[in-house]
Parts: sequence; C-alpha cells; structure tokens
Amino acid sequence: MTSSRTIASPFNLLPVALTGALCALGFGPVFGGWPGYLAAGGGVLLGLVLAWISAGRWGVALTTAAGIIIYIAFVGVLALPDTTIAGFLPSLETVQRGTLLVVQSWRDLLTVAVPAGVFSGPAVVPMLSALICSTAAGRLALTRRWYALAGVPMLVLLLVAILWGTSRAPLGGWIGFGFVIVLLGWIVIRQAHDRAVAHELSGFDTARARSWTRLLSAALVLAVSAGVAVMVSPMITGADRVVLRRFVEPPLDLRNYASPLMSYRYLEVDQKLVTQFTVHGLPEGSRLRLATLDTYDGVVYNVAADSAEFVRAGADIEPRRTSEDQASAMTMQVSIDGYRGVWLPGGGDLRGVTFNGANAADQTKTLYYNEGTGTALVTAGLEQGDDYQVQIVTPPPVDRATLADHGIEDVAVPSTERVPDAVLKKTAEIVAGAATSVDQVLAIEKALQEGYYSDGSDGQSMSGHSEARIESLLSLPEMVGDDEQYAVAMGLMLDQLGIPSRVVLGFYPSDGSVVPQRWEALGTDAHVWVEVPFNDLGWVSFDPTPDRDRRPETTVPKPNPKPRPQVQPPPVPPQEPPEAPMQLSDDESDQDNGWQIPWEVIKAIAAALGIGALAASPFLLIAALRDRRRRLRREAELPADRLSGGWAEIVDTATDLGIRVDALQTRREQASELAARVPDADIDRLAAAIDYGVFGDGTPREAYIDQIWATTALAASTMRASAGRWRRLAYFATPVSLARPAISGPLEKPQPIIRRLLGRKP
Repeated sequence: MTSSRTIASPFNLLPVALTGALCALGFGPVFGGWPGYLAAGGGVLLGLVLAWISAGRWGVALTTAAGIIIYIAFVGVLALPDTTIAGFLPSLETVQRGTLLVVQSWRDLLTVAVPAGVFSGPAVVPMLSALICSTAAGRLALTRRWYALAGVPMLVLLLVAILWGTSRAPLGGWIGFGFVIVLLGWIVIRQAHDRAVAHELSGFDTARARSWTRLLSAALVLAVSAGVAVMVSPMITGADRVVLRRFVEPPLDLRNYASPLMSYRYLEVDQKLVTQFTVHGLPEGSRLRLATLDTYDGVVYNVAADSAEFVRAGADIEPRRTSEDQASAMTMQVSIDGYRGVWLPGGGDLRGVTFNGANAADQTKTLYYNEGTGTALVTAGLEQGDDYQVQIVTPPPVDRATLADHGIEDVAVPSTERVPDAVLKKTAEIVAGAATSVDQVLAIEKALQEGYYSDGSDGQSMSGHSEARIESLLSLPEMVGDDEQYAVAMGLMLDQLGIPSRVVLGFYPSDGSVVPQRWEALGTDAHVWVEVPFNDLGWVSFDPTPDRDRRPETTVPKPNPKPRPQVQPPPVPPQEPPEAPMQLSDDESDQDNGWQIPWEVIKAIAAALGIGALAASPFLLIAALRDRRRRLRREAELPADRLSGGWAEIVDTATDLGIRVDALQTRREQASELAARVPDADIDRLAAAIDYGVFGDGTPREAYIDQIWATTALAASTMRASAGRWRRLAYFATPVSLARPAISGPLEKPQPIIRRLLGRKP
C-alpha cells in the first residue's frame, strides 16, 4: 500500500532518469566510452526500479537490504564481466571481488591509467554511486513534501563523475546546463501541480495570494543558480577542471622502470673505468647490492611486478621479518658520480636511508623499499652530486662446508616463463650425479664456471639474456658469456629443479682486492650473482661466472695463397610480369569500418534483467493485484462504498500480517480488537469516522472521503511497521487477502478479489 506521503505517478521519476543519464555521460571520458555509460546507466535504472518498488512501502533498512541484493546480482554484468558465469550470472569470485571493490574501487579509479575501461574493477564506482544516488533521489521524488530535495543525491552523483573523472570533458558544459534546466523545470511543474490540487480541494486561489512570494522565490532560485554556475564552471569545463586524479599519487608501477640488468653490458664495457659512486664504510668482504631480480619472461630478468611488496620508506625502517631485531646496523656513506638510475646502490637489510643532496626532499618522498628482496627504489632518480647515508645490517660470513647441514629453505618465488629447451638438457646433464639439492646447486655453479668469459669487446659474446641468448650459451660446444648470461642461466636451471633462487645485480672489486675504507666503484666492478635460501643462514651467494682471465681462444684465418679467378655469373633469365594483386571492392574494404553494436553486452544485460524480473514476478503480481483492488475500492460508484472500502483495506492488511479478524463482527468490534494489537494506528477513531460517513445523515463530501483514505493509508503503514521483521517481509509474499478479501459490511457475503478483477459473478 502506498503511503499518503508519496505520489504513485511514475512521471515523478522522469527528472531523476534524465539527470541520471546526464551524469552517466560524465563517466564516459574516464572509461573511454561505453564501459562507463553501461555501469552508470545500469546503476541509475536499477536505482529507479528499487525506488519505485520501495517508496511508501519499505523502510530504509529493507530498502538497503534490497539494494545490496541488487548490487550483488548485477555487479558482474555491469562492472565485472570477466568474473561471471555465461556472461551474466554472478559467481563466487563476483561476490568476493564485488564486496572488496565497494571500498577499493574508489582508489583504483584514481590510480589506474586512462581509459579505465580496460581494467576490471573501477567500473564499480559509477555503478554503485548511481545505484545509491538514484534510489535516494527516486524515493524523495515520489514524496509530496520533500520532492525538491531529489536533486541533492543526483548532484552528488554529478560531483562523483567530475571528481573521479579526467580533465578532458568535451560535454561538461552541456551536462551541467542540462542538469540545472531539468531540475528547475521539474520543480516548477511540481509546484504548479500542487497549487492546482490545493485550489481544487479548498476552493481558494493560492496562486493569486502568493504571487509576490513566488516571484521572489523564483528570483532567488535564479540568482543562486547563476552564482553556483559561475563558481563550478571551472570544475565542469576547461583545462583547469578540478579532478581528484591530480592530487592522488598512483601506486608504484614497476612496469615504468626497465630492468637494471639490461644496463649491465653498458656498465661493464662503456663505463668500465668510470667511477659510478664512492662508498665510505663498506665492510670487508661485503657486496653492494643494486637490485634483486626474481622473475623471468623469456625476454628479461626483472624485479617482480607485484609492487605491493614495495612500501614507502624513510630515515627509519623497521627490521624485516627475517632479521634479528637486536642486530647492530652500520652506516655507509654513498656519493653518486657517474651512476644514473632509480635503483638505490646499497640495498639489503636496511634500517634507514637519509638523503643529503640538492634533491633530498624529492628523493625522500619517493623512496620505496622491498624488505623481502632488500631492493630500494627512488622514483625521483639519482644523478651526479647526490649524497645519502644508508643504515644497513650486513649478513655474517657463511662457511660453505656447512651448507649441507642446513639444507635449502622452501621459499615461494615467482615462476619463470619461456625457458629455453637447452636449459632442461644442460641441467639434466650437469646434475646427473648429484644426490641432494645442495649438491645440485654446487654442481651447476662449478659447471658454469668451466665456461669462458667475454664482455663482447672481442666479438665473442652477444649482450642480453633473452631466451635465444641463453639457448645459444648452453647449446654451443663452448659456453661464452659474462655475468649477465651465466647468472641468468643458473637461475633458470635451479628453477627447473624446484630450487628457489634469485639473481642479484651489485658491485664488488673485480680484482678480488680488499675494499678500502673509501672505495670508488667503477663500471667494471659491476657483477651479477645468484642467491639461494638456506635454513638459519638466509640467502647465500653463488658465483657461476668464470674468472675474467678465462678467455676463449681466437684464431686468425690464413690467407689463401692461390686465389681462383672470378667467374662471371650467367645472366639472369627474364622474369614473367607479376600478377596484379587482387583488389578488394569498396564495399568489402569498408565493411568493417563502421561501428559494431555490442550485441553480446546487450544480450547479457537482457538476460540478467529477465532473470531478475522472473524472480521478482510473484511479488510484483501480488503488489499489482493489491493496487488494483485498492483503486477499485477507492473509485467505487457510491460514496458509502468508497468509505467502506477504506475499512476493507485495514482488514486485508491485518489478514496478510497474520492478524485474525472475525468477519461476523461489526466494524467497531473489529476496530477494538485491532486497536489492542496495534495501539499506535488509531484504528478506533478511523472506524468511528467511517461509520459516521456511512450511516450519518446526508452524503459525505469528496474531501471527507479523501481524508478517510489518507488516514487509512497511514494506519495500514503503521500496522506494517509495528509487525516483526520477518512478518513484514512475509507480508509482500502473502496472497491470503486476495483469495479471501475483506467484506464491505459485516453482513455482506465476501467476494474474491480475483473474481471481481475478472468481472465475473459468483
């Protein structure tokens, strides 16, 4: 039953639909077109349906519960199509991701690259905001008193489209203009309608009495609208359009930075004698780490793309989980010379980093640290003149003779892809006689050290560590390469054996000399090695690269003492003219240039809406039959029948709520029993007023009948509100009163409402 405070006409939802469509257009640029339109438009449509069903019937709690169900049912189709079953049915993944994205999607939409439509998840923002705002606006638009406030939720939706959008908004001005025109026009129409209704009921011309008031109100509304338009116009259009994307720093995306291993040959050859940086305080026997590489894709060994492991760091860093809290940290001073890059020399078990150079402020703000790999990254970059201190805990020396006693630790590492076939063959050949995993690691290291070293300056070794380069290293009769190739080959071999490992790029003296207190690291001091985790020892270093003095032999070809005379080649035979290529007709070449209708999306939406409509059809049918019965009673021919029909609505409501009403009692007796069950509904006074209108002298006026029906609607709403939660829910699925409707008078034979709706006599 519709409350007296609501209006049943669907016309009142039209302005919400129009402003919702305008807001949906605002999500187009950030999503690159139809993904934004689909999510926002679908959310508006679902919100309007929910508002129409719930207005005047359901409370806020029940409406919210229904909104949650609708969101879970349709979030897969509108925002997460890759998680659905058959393109429209929500799966367990849909429910899980949809729940998490209620919070996470707001951040994701601000941090992903535009257009966001290529990503799965950000579309939850327009769908969810449109669903909430259109539901709230629709419920307000259907009220008799607060309809003007329906523009507030839609304004919130418009602000979401602006703030979570992009600076590029070609339709921004038209959207804002249309939004204001629709709202003002609708308010004017509703006010005119309300004045006409008031004049019809009272007979007093309120329009003439309030002409000056309306004139002043209209002028005030126009002035406020003009002021708001002037203030928000920069937010809607222009290059200075205010969006949150400008003020939100996106998360670290390692795909923006090349693998540091790709620059190894440049350091080794081109920067061979160039000082990269100067280090003060590096402990004897230690290595200066630059980056830890733990994933391979067949092209490059890189830092794992899971940037969630990289966190912002500063002058103080908490000890990592695998280190001892009481371990004493030492201080290293690093001054940058020829080195250029974002990877911070001096990684490891860090306790803090303090920058001192001219770019210290920017470098401090953009320092990231991965405690699992000991890699530090400065997105602001490092260049000549930069200076910083590193607080670091150096690992103790490891006795290799005890490795077998500790055993290899089981550590999860990223998987590798596109491993060359030669890696499998060479690995099987090397570890054929190794009994344990530790023996296999040592055997691979020793076998690779028996190869030859070449930095490519002699033409014996190509740079890089791609699938093809590693294939040639291991398949040729003699292995020739540098640190880059040998370390990657060992890492791939260990991965095939299921032994966790990682590749590390760093610096230590190439000649094996002791590191002085002040050490100038040259390009030739750059090295690549492999680390394997051992129980109680941590990551232990292995050097598979041969000694740099182990060079491949080169032979100079002898000249031919008796060169043969050159023979003139025979003339080239004439060639037949080539066949002309087959030309495509204009129709064939242009047939795919037109826009294609997304039929799959339309089918998925239609199927989802069909399933939802089918599931809701029993409840909608009951609601429609009740509404039809109420209108038949309200529009009865005789005034007395219209008054008695109001009481029949009270009895039917009680019946569907599980309250038994004796049909043989008088109206006063029925009212007395119902008042005892629902004291707040004021049913006694309603029954007395109906009896006065039915049995009193004269014919009751229409205004009196309207008042009776308004009181009836309020009493029925109070009866439903006083029932328990489950009884209120069961009310919408209970058709008892449709099969056994209330009688108009205590002595009249009851007639089924379904039979009366069909126009049949019993």
